[in-house]
Amino acid sequence: DDETPSFSIALYKPYRGRGIGTAMMRAMLGELREAGYARASMSVQKENPALRLYERMGFRIVGDGEDATEWLMVVDLALEGVRTAGIRDIETVHAIAQRTIREVYPGSYEPAIVEACCRLHNVEDIASDVARARVFLLEDDGRPVGTGTLDGCHLTRVFVLPDCQGGGRGTAIMDALEALASRCHRAAVLDSSKPAERFYEHRGYRVTGVETWDIAAEGPFPAATLIYKTMVKLLGE
Repeated sequence: DDETPSFSIALYKPYRGRGIGTAMMRAMLGELREAGYARASMSVQKENPALRLYERMGFRIVGDGEDATEWLMVVDLALEGVRTAGIRDIETVHAIAQRTIREVYPGSYEPAIVEACCRLHNVEDIASDVARARVFLLEDDGRPVGTGTLDGCHLTRVFVLPDCQGGGRGTAIMDALEALASRCHRAAVLDSSKPAERFYEHRGYRVTGVETWDIAAEGPFPAATLIYKTMVKLLGE
């Protein structure tokens, strides 16, 4: 997007394999970090042997570049413990969402609503958001434990694995999403689930409306209506 700089790197062949490329990358990323950028991007030919170098530097493939011969890669510069999800992370994001819904939501919702929420957060939609560099993963000692999606100022698909909830993990994801949203927006918006409503209130979110989702009958599950609250937080306050 317009807030994410894109750069390229080139090195004469006789000088490759000496750590020069790594040093240049670190220097450039350091300059961007000092300048206050949250992320950086680059386009890479899919057959480029330097792809592994870029991955070691923290870049993740989020989808095709300008055409099918290129990868678009993104690196996060200022998100503590949180990184942009790449195409290799799609199944992981899906698994975190599905497990959290199936284990947490039954305490607040009827089975038909739980199943509808699982269908809502499907692989296809997650892949579409990953291709737009909207999806983020929280890792704990290298293990993905949480996820969140940012579409403009709208925070969606925020989940932390049930056995990893507490200890500030949800706070870490929300801090990262709000920090990114604040670069272009004055407020963050979300649709709250019942289990997370109190958490959002403690972060300063306030209810601005009540919405309904009429869910059609599917398979063994009858029709149902989900009532949820829209919430807004002013950023920078």
